[in-house]
Amino acid sequence: MNIPPLLRAIDSTHRAAITHAFGELQPKPGWKPPELDVLFLCFTNRCGSNYLGYLLASTGAFNEAGEFLNSSVMLMHAAARSLRSLPEYFSVLPTLVPHSGRIAAKANIDQLVMLADAGILDALRGRATYLLLERRDQLAQGDFPHDSVAKWSLDHGARTRMCPTARWCSTARRSTSRWP
Repeated sequence: MNIPPLLRAIDSTHRAAITHAFGELQPKPGWKPPELDVLFLCFTNRCGSNYLGYLLASTGAFNEAGEFLNSSVMLMHAAARSLRSLPEYFSVLPTLVPHSGRIAAKANIDQLVMLADAGILDALRGRATYLLLERRDQLAQGDFPHDSVAKWSLDHGARTRMCPTARWCSTARRSTSRWP
């Protein structure tokens, strides 16, 4: 997968922790992903992704989208199961998350780049859907130390919106025919 250079420049605490534990991220020869579809809720902070994950789970068609790609979560499961790579972690994800043949997972941009580098997104081609969430009110999206900024933004009509196509790289494909 061709990742734009600017995305590679993103400082990532998740990547640092994962590469420290697993080594450099690269495709694992012969690895095949689990037989399931994946909905990636691509998010930026404070955009409403938890709420959307809850709404999707309430339909019964999805699990509640969690942050399964956070380094602390991945490393906890990797240590308990003696996993040695990101593809191995992704392979056991269906045993960790109750699902009905599809898994919803929250992912930020640096986590998607990690999955791409490990060959996971290429392996999921045709079985992954990317949904990007962002706020209309960008000021309120920041994590500010004072509640006054958040209150100001809410008083001035902050809302979230969903963009149905996440084009974070030129090869991300959107396939919605599998989703109810």
